[in-house]
Amino acid sequence: MNIPRIIAHRGASGNAPENTKSAFMMAYDMGARWLETDCMLSMDEQIILHHDDDFMRLANDKRLIATTSLNDIKTIDIGRKFNQNFIDERIMSLDELIIFLQETGMGVNLEIKPTKGMEDKTANIFAEYLNDLTWPENSPAPIISSFSYDALKISKKMLPQYEHAILWKNIPVNWQDIMQEINACSLHCNAANLVENMARDIAKLCPLRCYTINDKPTAGKLFNWGVNAIFTDYPERFI
Repeated sequence: MNIPRIIAHRGASGNAPENTKSAFMMAYDMGARWLETDCMLSMDEQIILHHDDDFMRLANDKRLIATTSLNDIKTIDIGRKFNQNFIDERIMSLDELIIFLQETGMGVNLEIKPTKGMEDKTANIFAEYLNDLTWPENSPAPIISSFSYDALKISKKMLPQYEHAILWKNIPVNWQDIMQEINACSLHCNAANLVENMARDIAKLCPLRCYTINDKPTAGKLFNWGVNAIFTDYPERFI
């Protein structure tokens, strides 16, 4: 699969509220053709695009994702705090994202983001959703990633047709053994904790992608090390 070097991290999240249609559309208009987003479960087991366990950071709302229904989540304005231009921006469901991908042909990295203790449940519902779905014909097959080993194992078993990437903040010494156990195809990591020798070793064996890169010098260094792609909040700086 031909993945571009630049992937919009939660959309153009430096310029619009993250994981929203505005952020995704802005990334597309800037020239990005792949985006990354986070998949979590609401109380009523609907998959929504959101990163945190609650809504405090984006909307000063203390409610938890896991104890809030999709209908109630849809009442939360997550644009107002970001910028007055985004008042009434709402959290998206995975259903809405699929429609957006059909309309634009963008590719997507879907990160399974389970709340603590819900790794298996989140992965199962996520994988069942994708298995029941006819993926948009004009959108490339997704990459599925997660920090959760358990979630990745379940997803990979249920969705063997899709590329699965393990996510690490700090890459462990036995990274190859863990990837083999999970049957992961690629590795995504925090660029701040990556060193050249390890990057070159990994890049020889599998696709290596790094988050979150917002300046050209760092991106250039990583590409020279063999990194295949970067996740950025500001795709317009690289395209």
